[in-house]
Formats: sequence, structure tokens, C-alpha cells
Amino acid sequence: MIASVGFLPAAPILVTDVAAGAAYELDGLRVHCDRVLSDVLTEAVDSVVLIASGSRTQWLPDDAMGSLRGFGVDVRAGLGVRTDDAYDVLEYGHTVGAWMLDRHGYRGTRRALVVADGAGATAGALLGDMADWCAL
Repeated sequence: MIASVGFLPAAPILVTDVAAGAAYELDGLRVHCDRVLSDVLTEAVDSVVLIASGSRTQWLPDDAMGSLRGFGVDVRAGLGVRTDDAYDVLEYGHTVGAWMLDRHGYRGTRRALVVADGAGATAGALLGDMADWCAL
């Protein structure tokens, strides 16, 4: 069941290592993202669902990881325990979202849903089947 919803930008430039020398210029936006997370991550939330677009609507594995190597930095973030040999399957939007949760200090359950273009009804059905209270 959906307890709360927050919309955050998924731009990899929000990650300080990607932004490099311009990182300070986005500090204000990161502060606003932290405020959204504070509002969304209430005591009633059992888990967080990160949603990003992709080619096929599906849940990703609970231990999925993502990387921003494509942006020239070896920043990894994910859903479960980080391991160096985990296969990177998260979309960039999931990876940035997981990084924001790490930055915010969230240590609870995380899930990742990929939603293909035009598959909103399918995604809604998948979210509607959740038994715990989640933040999107």
C-alpha cells in the first residue's frame, strides 16, 4: 500500500562525484531533495520503491546494484548489501535514488520498479499488490 509519494530528479549530476567541481552549485537542490525524503520517509513507511523508466516493466532483484561509471566515476548504490562483484542492473534513475537514500541515511528495505513507456496500468497493478506500507 502506498503511504507517501515524493518526486525527485534522477539526474546523475546530483551525485557530488559526478558534478565534481560544480558540486557546490547543486547543494541547494540536494537540500531540497533531503527535505522531500524527510517528508516521504515517515514512521508509517515499511519500505521505499524507487521507480525509473526502462524497456520492460518489472521488479528488479532485491540485491540489485547500479553504477555511474558511464559518467566517469565509480559510484555504486543499490537496494541491498553492497558487494564489489554484484552485477549492475539498476537504471540510472534507481542508482541516483539509492544514492540519495544513502546520503539521507535511510537503511530500510528498498525495491526497484522499472516502468516501460505506456505501462502505467501494469506498474499500478504491481504497486497495488504490495502488502507493506511503501514510499514511492
